[in-house]
Amino acid sequence: MSPISRCLLMLCLVVAGCSATRSHGVTVPPALLLAHGQYEQAYMLYEQRIDECQRRQLRRVDREVFRDSGLDPSGQELAALVLAERALEACASHELGKLLIARGAYLSVAEHVGQRPRLRPDDRLIFDQHWKLFEREAAYAMLPSRARAQLEAIPALQQPFDAVWALDQLRGGR
Repeated sequence: MSPISRCLLMLCLVVAGCSATRSHGVTVPPALLLAHGQYEQAYMLYEQRIDECQRRQLRRVDREVFRDSGLDPSGQELAALVLAERALEACASHELGKLLIARGAYLSVAEHVGQRPRLRPDDRLIFDQHWKLFEREAAYAMLPSRARAQLEAIPALQQPFDAVWALDQLRGGR
């Protein structure tokens, strides 16, 4: 979305919000409407970026990359998952940061004006997914440091790749 389109979208949200400041007998402050609009826009941009990054995941990485690490099969699978997730997170980190800032601002404004925020139903999923990522990262940190360093130095594993395909290859070729 171009900067001009974003500005027009925000202007429309503000105008629509200001004209509809009464909802079910409750006055909605313009600051809350603006913060909610920015949160929604940041969420939309984050989803678009995730989709774009996931399209890049169609790239395949040879299973021998993991086998050459000297890890046992479960360590290879864990490494494939963690490194694929890291690459995806790195690809979308800028938009995730913007989303977290917009979300925090929206929650703060809602608290300040004494109203309950209307978060997206799938908002909590982002945090649940990151919690699972942290758990896998902790398990990955327990793998031998030499094997981790060897895998992390491979450029192909620093870009989004198809972890599901890599796992299928690792499991099918035992």
